[in-house]
Amino acid sequence: MASTTPIQFGGLISGLDTSSIVEKLMEVEKEPLKRLEERINLLKWKKEALLEVNRSLLSLYNAVTNLNFSVTFTSRTVKSTNESVVTGRATNYASPGSYDIEVQKLAYGERLSGSYFSDPSAPIGGGSGSGSYTFYVNDIAVTVSDSYSLNEVKDAINAVSGQTNVIAYIIGGRLVLENRGTGSSATISLVDSADVSGGTDSSEVLESLGILTDSKGKANLLQEAQDALVKVNGVLITSSSNTISGAIPEVTLYLKGTGSARLSVEYDVDKAVSAIKSFVEKYNEAVDLMNKYLKERVVVDPKTDEEKKQGILREETSLRILYYKLRDEITRKVPGIPGLEIANQVGLSTGSWSLGSEAIEQAKRGHLEFDEDKFRSVMGEDPLKVYRFFAAQGRNMNVENLTEYIVGRPLALWHFDERVGSTSYDHSGNGITAQLVGANRVLVDGNYALSFNGVSDYVSIASNPLLNLSDSITLEAWIKPANIGGLQTILVKGSDGETNYGLRLRDSELEFFYVDTGGLEHVYRTAFASIVSGSWFHVAVSFTFGRGDSIAFRVNNSSVSGSWVVGDGSGSPSTNSHSLNIGSANNYSEKNPFNGIIDEVAIYDSVLSTSELAQRYSALRRTVYYLPSAPISMEQSPQVKVNGSPYSLVVGLPSVGEMNIDYATGKVILGNAPLPGSNVSASYVGDAQNKDYWGIASRLKEILYNYTRWGGIILSVAGTGGTIDRQLNLLEKEKVEMEARLAEKESFLWQRFSLLEEALSKLQTQSNWLASYLAVLTGSK
Repeated sequence: MASTTPIQFGGLISGLDTSSIVEKLMEVEKEPLKRLEERINLLKWKKEALLEVNRSLLSLYNAVTNLNFSVTFTSRTVKSTNESVVTGRATNYASPGSYDIEVQKLAYGERLSGSYFSDPSAPIGGGSGSGSYTFYVNDIAVTVSDSYSLNEVKDAINAVSGQTNVIAYIIGGRLVLENRGTGSSATISLVDSADVSGGTDSSEVLESLGILTDSKGKANLLQEAQDALVKVNGVLITSSSNTISGAIPEVTLYLKGTGSARLSVEYDVDKAVSAIKSFVEKYNEAVDLMNKYLKERVVVDPKTDEEKKQGILREETSLRILYYKLRDEITRKVPGIPGLEIANQVGLSTGSWSLGSEAIEQAKRGHLEFDEDKFRSVMGEDPLKVYRFFAAQGRNMNVENLTEYIVGRPLALWHFDERVGSTSYDHSGNGITAQLVGANRVLVDGNYALSFNGVSDYVSIASNPLLNLSDSITLEAWIKPANIGGLQTILVKGSDGETNYGLRLRDSELEFFYVDTGGLEHVYRTAFASIVSGSWFHVAVSFTFGRGDSIAFRVNNSSVSGSWVVGDGSGSPSTNSHSLNIGSANNYSEKNPFNGIIDEVAIYDSVLSTSELAQRYSALRRTVYYLPSAPISMEQSPQVKVNGSPYSLVVGLPSVGEMNIDYATGKVILGNAPLPGSNVSASYVGDAQNKDYWGIASRLKEILYNYTRWGGIILSVAGTGGTIDRQLNLLEKEKVEMEARLAEKESFLWQRFSLLEEALSKLQTQSNWLASYLAVLTGSK
């Protein structure tokens, strides 16, 4: 009988490529997922592009904000024809003018020297070293061993220099004594350790060193103590200091040497020019970026991610609207300011169409050009008018916020209310800006402040001569500690061994500290400040350097006692070129960072009275708005609104929510200043909200704020599915659900193929049995 072949199924059991089959089937199923992922990527790229635009607009916003500050246009500068004789500093209240200065004498402290010694470390005293001698410097006892050397005497005198204000140093083998103060009262009184007539005995320390004569007179007077003598426009002025305030109103003179010079108080046009240049630069960068995205062509059949990104914002509606809004605001008129109505009159233009292809191209792109010469010319005529052109917020600037008057007129004042960016502006009028390093702005109790993490956050203020204080000082701040314990820096100027001044928390107490010119530290600590975590405290300290008993602390408008725990406050401070830091002693080896919130930091070069500090505590700051043409009449009805709510007009000193008008001087005084970030309008009734009369910078600032703020227009670009973030959230959720369904589908296919393999295996077994059985029947076995 012929043999038979068992039934075969083409290798389905062992040779079937199940993985490839499932993979190909799933490729078809995953096509919707790929399309969904492409949509997600496109939205992410769109968001990245919008964030880039937003960052550029924020930079422009900061530049525009600077144009809304009167200090940008009205700061004064003092120029000297001979800076080796005199220099000066003017506040923003100083009247421009020229002054003839003749410095006849500089103020000096007394200085004297002793005899020559070849080896400053060699013993001079005749004793064995087991005894001691005591002499007196400015009535303070100084003790040395009976085998004293020149170095030992020097060190002993310097050890009490905080009390005597006298320092000792060695030059050319001679001991020199110098009173660190200046003026006719900065003398040095000396009483020797003994008085042996007719000769010099080693027990007479000062006579042995050649400081005193045998008759106890001063042997070698190098410089007498004397007052400064200076003529200002022919008027003779005597001063105990080489720093003179009050000779010229709102101007401080710094005497450097004898001779003549001419001082000119002028508007700081360079500062305004710098601000305009920064604005033009940031404006052009922003319009270039918007132009790039609006005009970028979409790539047909893109292959790479970069090609897919091209044209992602092409003709984006909100971006196009903003682009033309910015261009329109630059060219719109600002009515109500005679002689200044359009940007071209202050040197700003959108380019020329007749100066070649590059100029035409820039004009097409909406580039701004700045004619510095024209701007300087207009500023030279009337800086206030230029300021109004940029910052006006009502018809004819009926009430101008030209000057924010702060009690005591600080050297620096930071409200920390900018909301965006890493720069915080100085509201004192001196333009001392602060840079945020990690510190975050927070809205707390209706007010913007700075939050510090207690680790690495701080604020840095670059070295500025105005912040070098050596006479009087007042420091104040609002603090809200997150915890209490150890040292926490509120503010400090200096570095290790060179502290001009500082204010810090030590547990629940406050400390004021500084290092004097002799290298000695002085620390005053309160006894009952009772600072606790989680609550606001207004802390203030005032002090006249060198007078330890003059220090005064106030916490929440109450006097707080304390004591000098290191030194006694009698030494003069070591001024330095180091930066001022808030929230951390960043220049020091021990940084002692602050953990919590700090706001309203102010520094004064004077001692504020109790009533002035009380006013600062109760109102934060009292603002005076100056009217452009004083006096005004009762019929004109000026009005000030904050966030839409008007101040009530009262007679006498205004309280919170009230204002008073001095019709003789043209001042509008607010009982309480608006909180940082408030919308303040000032005008005659009905004019404040008429934005047709707003200045260029005021209009641009509002537009940019609406586009760039959190939740603003740029980051809320909407499609058919809502904002980008909402669309992304929905699509990501849909993706997760789709991936779950596909995984379920793939699992189902694998289960089906497994069942098929199992069924085929059974068929193969049956086939083999059937083949064997047929072989038996046919006798082929």
